[in-house]
Amino acid sequence: MMAEFKSRMDEIDTLTHAARRETMDYMAFSGPLDQDRFHRLITATQKLEEEKRGLFEAHVLGIRTLLGDEKGAEFFSRLRAHILSKKNSFQNR
Repeated sequence: MMAEFKSRMDEIDTLTHAARRETMDYMAFSGPLDQDRFHRLITATQKLEEEKRGLFEAHVLGIRTLLGDEKGAEFFSRLRAHILSKKNSFQNR
């Protein structure tokens, strides 16, 4: 479950990065800009970001359902503590 999730998230990140790069390349073009094309580029990036959010939501809800209320709450409590400890260690540098 985790490997499949990470693989798809990595794929979406790669596609999103490419879409943003294409948008910036287009904006750097010296000729007149086609607003419709620009809109399509922005929309493509937004769709990828939306897909990523949906995938994340489905994943965490799936984990919580799989683990149940008690174990799910414990898992996410530990994950939260881990994330916060990493955030604090970076802030102290």
